[in-house]
Amino acid sequence: MLANLKPLEDAVLERLNTWLPKLSHPIRIGEHNQTAFALGLIIDYARGKNDEGLAKLETDSARKFFSGG
Repeated sequence: MLANLKPLEDAVLERLNTWLPKLSHPIRIGEHNQTAFALGLIIDYARGKNDEGLAKLETDSARKFFSGG
């Protein structure tokens, strides 16, 4: 199953790494499609995969959107 999902995983990572740095402000409407929820899922994935680059991108984005400064 992991091998079958690998192309999807790779596509998602590529799109996240392209899109997240361009996002100018967080999406705050809805429940599951809001940026805070997505960032929580992203950091869980990054830590589980030991993907330091993605973890840094996520924490930088979270600070940019939610630190208040």
